[in-house]
Amino acid sequence: MDEGANPDHEPLPRLYRRWLDRLLGAPLRREKKANCSQCPMCRAGDTAALEVYRPDVKCCTYTPKLPNFLVGSVLSDAATDERTRAVLTARIEDASSASPLGLRAAPLYRLVYEAAKAQGFGKLESLACPYLTISATGGQCGVWNHRNSACSTWFCKHIDGPHGAAVWREVESLLRRVESLLSLWACFRLGLSARTLAELRAEVEADSAARVTGELLGTWEANTAKLWSDWSGDKLGFYRESFALIDALSWADVLALGGAELSVQAEALAALVQAQRGHPPSGLQLGSFRIQPAGSGTFILVTYSRTDCVAVTRAELAALATTPDDSSRVEEHLRRSMSPEKLAALISIGVLITRERQAYSPQSLHGGML
Repeated sequence: MDEGANPDHEPLPRLYRRWLDRLLGAPLRREKKANCSQCPMCRAGDTAALEVYRPDVKCCTYTPKLPNFLVGSVLSDAATDERTRAVLTARIEDASSASPLGLRAAPLYRLVYEAAKAQGFGKLESLACPYLTISATGGQCGVWNHRNSACSTWFCKHIDGPHGAAVWREVESLLRRVESLLSLWACFRLGLSARTLAELRAEVEADSAARVTGELLGTWEANTAKLWSDWSGDKLGFYRESFALIDALSWADVLALGGAELSVQAEALAALVQAQRGHPPSGLQLGSFRIQPAGSGTFILVTYSRTDCVAVTRAELAALATTPDDSSRVEEHLRRSMSPEKLAALISIGVLITRERQAYSPQSLHGGML
């Protein structure tokens, strides 16, 4: 995290923070419930989640796809530690992971990940990110200041519950489109031919079984070496130059490169964020939720996520069950049975919703265009 960073603003990577601040007019609010240095998902018996993660791997049981310019950003950063630099360099030399477009999980890893993620996410060390330094006191990310769209926008818990999650999903979708666009544009600017770019796109979309077979047989390098063109002897230099090109772009430049589709998606995100910022809560009513018995007279209420829940007592659950239809009386009714903190938590995850929260959604703002 940057020294002196505003504690109320989400510490996004520098490039993405610069572009999003320009688009949205102000930094995105920090997700204070999701603290990576003190992972809330690693507390045994935590009643705010139905999952418990291992403290040494946390949610980093995933290998992110780093576009070429973010790889170059890591390499160009003097603060990058030696372990991360060594891991990155080794992966660049691994043809099953590296291409001019960037670094991604090797085909065999992706096959294992898809099979194991449902039960193993947050738990299996074998799925751990290669840039994670694993220790008993908690893993540390070596590319934190250069995270990709997925790692920058995924949170186990949200201060604004399902509505906060909706905003971050839209941010991730926008940044993912930007990463795909700019990594290809950087390849073009660095001299890769139109034919090579077409082969790169085909390589990205290649059948997964063929990728796994190529990795196991060691034939992938011969198949992909030609894609580097004149840069085959200086892959590290290629990534650094990619970063230099992208780092010079303003948000207006990015929009110009992305055309109408990116502009529409950006405006939809801006409208969603503005709607979220502009509605003070009022008029509570019950939302939709599931009840999970937790023993000893305790129940876990689940709405949008298994990782962001609220535990209630039998008396608190009974109060929810007798919530009056008149929304103006709901808060007064519930305060007789629960603390203000518990009431705020129920509002946060959407057990209780406001009239304003029903007035907008990502789908309605997109208008079906995306």
